[in-house]
Amino acid sequence: MKYLALLLLFVSQLSWADGQALNQQIIESFYTATEKMDNLETKYPDIFSELEIINNIDQIQAIKFVEQSKAYPDIKKVLSSSGFENLNELHDVALRIMGSIYSVQMKNISIDGHFQSVIQPLEENIKDMKQRGTPDSVINQMEEVLKENKAQQKEISLAVSKASEEDKEFVSNNLDWIMSLIPDETDEDDENY
Repeated sequence: MKYLALLLLFVSQLSWADGQALNQQIIESFYTATEKMDNLETKYPDIFSELEIINNIDQIQAIKFVEQSKAYPDIKKVLSSSGFENLNELHDVALRIMGSIYSVQMKNISIDGHFQSVIQPLEENIKDMKQRGTPDSVINQMEEVLKENKAQQKEISLAVSKASEEDKEFVSNNLDWIMSLIPDETDEDDENY
């Protein structure tokens, strides 16, 4: 019974995340939830594959897609066990963490300026390719890359705007620890070979 009371207290304290500055408990809960959800990918490979495509274009559509999928009951259990009420709450924390990391790491660089240095040459390249009569299949691939870059710029700009000064300060003071929680994609890729 004491365990249940402590668990309920923990979960009620996590239903917060919106009004509370990032802290160790919130970040650990976030990474626990995302790690557990990553483990569901083997159970629902088709859903997670499609989700990856949608997620690159529209985060809100991605959340709706997941909530309507057959994987959602398992995802809801993961969320609940990690103290999150829904995917929107988890997404909000993800934005705040990502926005704070970008803010700390790119203090002297404009996010929009950084992306414009990528997007503008892509747009010019596509325009040039169209004038030279490049096959539509190649142009379509380039336009898809452009679309993904624009979506990423929008997501990162939103993330940076969501990060409060308190969030940024916590991340700045704990950046090494937070970065150690982020899975190394190269390790995962190596395991697949």
